[in-house]
Amino acid sequence: MSGCIYFANSKAITSLMKHTQKVYGIKIEDALFTGILAEMGNVTRIGYGFYHSRDDNLKDHEICEYGKPALFSLFQRKFSTSSDYQKEYKKLHEIKCEK
Repeated sequence: MSGCIYFANSKAITSLMKHTQKVYGIKIEDALFTGILAEMGNVTRIGYGFYHSRDDNLKDHEICEYGKPALFSLFQRKFSTSSDYQKEYKKLHEIKCEK
């Protein structure tokens, strides 16, 4: 896929893949995976693109949902062990909005 980033759980992936043999491949993967196949598989999509497609400072305009930032990322992290990954995962779930 050529989009910026996609998050999907195993249930969504299974649902998408179940329908791949029912459609012809098209050159626009975004339309195929997040459009056609997602509709066929009844996969819910959430678009956060407008949150970060802006020229201003994201931190000044942070979007919060249920007290947590809507956007987050782990950048340039190296996990040598599953314990390292679990620590970072826990930190992500403890993040609170600054507002």
